[in-house]
Amino acid sequence: MKQLLVVLLSLFAFIPSDAQETISLSGFWEYSLADSAGYAGEVTLPGVLPVKGDRISLRHSVYVPGTWDRKRIFLYLERPLFETNVYVNGYQVGGDSILSVPHRFDITKALKLGTRNTIVVSGRPKGHVVGITGLMELRSHDEDLHIRRVRVYPQPYQNIVQVETQLEGSYYDLSYYPLQVLMQRANVDSAAVTMVNYEIENRHMILNVPAGKKIDLWDEFTPNLYQIGVSAGYEYYETTFGMRELAREGEQLLINRRPLYLRGVVERHTFSEGYPPTDERPWQTIFQRYKDCGLNLVYFADYCPTDAAFTAADKLGLMLYPADSLPMRERILDTYGDHPSLLPVLPHVQRVAEQKVCKERIEALLADSLSPGFLLPCIPDSIVASKMHQYCSALVPLAHLSQKEYTSADTLRASVECYNALYGDIRKVQATYFISNENHDVLASGLLYTGGVPLGPSNPLGEIVVPLEKVVAPQRLTLTIVLSGNKYVNQWDFMVKNK
Repeated sequence: MKQLLVVLLSLFAFIPSDAQETISLSGFWEYSLADSAGYAGEVTLPGVLPVKGDRISLRHSVYVPGTWDRKRIFLYLERPLFETNVYVNGYQVGGDSILSVPHRFDITKALKLGTRNTIVVSGRPKGHVVGITGLMELRSHDEDLHIRRVRVYPQPYQNIVQVETQLEGSYYDLSYYPLQVLMQRANVDSAAVTMVNYEIENRHMILNVPAGKKIDLWDEFTPNLYQIGVSAGYEYYETTFGMRELAREGEQLLINRRPLYLRGVVERHTFSEGYPPTDERPWQTIFQRYKDCGLNLVYFADYCPTDAAFTAADKLGLMLYPADSLPMRERILDTYGDHPSLLPVLPHVQRVAEQKVCKERIEALLADSLSPGFLLPCIPDSIVASKMHQYCSALVPLAHLSQKEYTSADTLRASVECYNALYGDIRKVQATYFISNENHDVLASGLLYTGGVPLGPSNPLGEIVVPLEKVVAPQRLTLTIVLSGNKYVNQWDFMVKNK
């Protein structure tokens, strides 16, 4: 369970220490294959099996204390890599075929307290590897009242956060218990704490929690996060979310009431373990490179990433889109929907088919005023992120040279425009240009434009006209355009040959 800020912990001191206990199921599990007479060996889980088979069974023995006599007990498997059927002490307690989300089973009635219990997870593999990764544990909840589900729906322009809570329990009068919601900016010690008390009117409630006068929005430029905690009786649930509003106008997505222009890539990493990691660090490395390249979207064509991936993307301001089928999509939204990085819909972006994506192709995609974005097939390891960021970021100067080769009798003419996918219109920008040789000698320079640049992909800045009569040929030259502050720079090489 995540840790809320220390300032909030004292507010929940009344919750007994055994209110929400867990028992880890990590360790040695026996396994058997369909063609074996019994359990053939042991495997350490979480992890993958060293063998393959048409059907697999995993068996584990765990002691469940007698103090859990007034508990609802759930088996939680964060990321099984095969369809599961679960048996506890010989009784089938359920199954799940969706591999994109955790598998969770109520095993209360099948358990024996104060002794050891046998858990068997079996099923048919779907992929190349078989196993269970991530958290594997038994989770106890208060039998009288426990939190079944919490979903957060931020509405930043109404200054509220809608919190949907679903409660379960055997107690006849749930209004006997208190319900409390606490909210605070994440990782900001001085942030104010919002605390609201509610009466439990029914088992399913939608609460409008005031968000305060000053709201810090989430987007790719300012990935501000909030933490929210829900206390009901002896139960406590906590999650992290972002204050952002998504909408759609035709094929154009809007984020926080401005157009969202997508620069995406298809995620094709092959993990050495054979499955997507369930901890943040590998995802941070992958996503930081995409961010450094100037991208803001990662498209998962073959699978849904783990919760750790969404957590890493939340912090970086990167959006993730898992392209699963409709039944899986509902489960994905229900499981990972609080993450602001999860993009629930994807407009009709331009998809690049060729594997060798070049600078000219990306610049052409940025210059398309009718497109809400593009999706690249991959980013080769040979690409230098800082170089790519020059021609693939939220603000890019674009020059359209009439040709790539000239003679000294020609005149270079280049129309220039600006791709602006920042957080709004730019009131004032200064664009300058210079032409240099391979020795970095400047042969020509000038002020191209001074003024505002609206939000949008195609904003004209003017035309560069430079006679090449004084250029000593043959020689390779570079046209460089610099926007205010030298943060956004783009370059184009061209050749001047003999007449």
